[in-house]
Amino acid sequence: MKGEVMAGFTRRAMLLAAAAAAACARSTVYTQAAEQSLRELAAAKGVDYGAMVTWKSWDGDNALSRGDAFAQLVERECSLIVSAMEMFWGLNAQTTGSFDFSGADDIADWAQGHGKKLRGHNLIWHEQTPKWFRGIDDAAYGEKMLVKHVQGLCKRFAGRMHSWDVANEVISSETDRPDGLRKSKYLDLLGPGYLDTAFHAAREADPKALLVINDYNIEYNVDHNEQKRRSLLKLIDGFKQRNTPIDAVGIQSHLWMDRRDIFDQGVLAGFLKEIADRGLQVMVTELDVIDVGAPSDIAARDQAVAAYYKDYLDVALANPAVKTVVTWGLSDHDSWITHYSLDEFRRPDGMPPRPLPFDNDLKAKPAYFALADAFKAAPAR
Repeated sequence: MKGEVMAGFTRRAMLLAAAAAAACARSTVYTQAAEQSLRELAAAKGVDYGAMVTWKSWDGDNALSRGDAFAQLVERECSLIVSAMEMFWGLNAQTTGSFDFSGADDIADWAQGHGKKLRGHNLIWHEQTPKWFRGIDDAAYGEKMLVKHVQGLCKRFAGRMHSWDVANEVISSETDRPDGLRKSKYLDLLGPGYLDTAFHAAREADPKALLVINDYNIEYNVDHNEQKRRSLLKLIDGFKQRNTPIDAVGIQSHLWMDRRDIFDQGVLAGFLKEIADRGLQVMVTELDVIDVGAPSDIAARDQAVAAYYKDYLDVALANPAVKTVVTWGLSDHDSWITHYSLDEFRRPDGMPPRPLPFDNDLKAKPAYFALADAFKAAPAR
């Protein structure tokens, strides 16, 4: 996407700051966008549509805890919500063996009370490794603490979770390892078996939840994306050979307007088939459109973004293994793209990005209707 390391931050360390700082629409009433919600249109085809949300944010806006327009929007449009910052190990475990469950409990209770499925993102991610864990040099103790974390989080929400991203972004196109695994504290301390350990621990603690491996930069027809696709399939095949439990592959799907010429529908369709042929589900887990390269004119830009959503989802939803679609936020003001001042997200015209289905005031954009049309056109699962 931009190389694995950027100006002191790795690719998605900004997600933490962005999600926490998000301040959604200033309106107090949500006006529904269409007669049928995305939730209803997706469900009619056997698909769950959802979004990443937060329980609280730094300024108190754009949070489920407010119970205002944003919560109304989530309640109507989503069958599933994703809790990210509330589940991050590094953020919520400041001392050895501890975990602050307050935000996670609140968002899980809201989901259950409003009939929403809940996804946990994530159990292991190199960017959210606690500082105290990074200081461990004894492998046996490190494995013990890894298992304690995975099982502690999974057991707390056992029976309430739709799915867990057990491992996030473990494949790298910049490693010299033949297996393609990203160099991390987990790999250095425990070897590649740490992934098997984590998936087994999650299955034991929460046997009903779908277990997912989630990654990015696997959508495009370029060599480094192809390298990641091959490495990911090789990892999955190894899991199958070792009887390591896995149920789904998450494809993040952060789409770039200025890379649309290297998006090949046939390549994506072929990769999804390879996953499905291995008996796994596919989840579109973090869908948005980075609109650098799209026109300055708002109407033209929104149409270009919407067309990209539709083209991408038409390919994804053509495969019946795709049963979950998640946008990485709902409104433009939610987005990590909006809130993180990363050079490559900045438009040359200086205009704010418009990456998601709703604008800052929770008004549906063409992207919303593109999602709706994609769900309508999809074959039933």
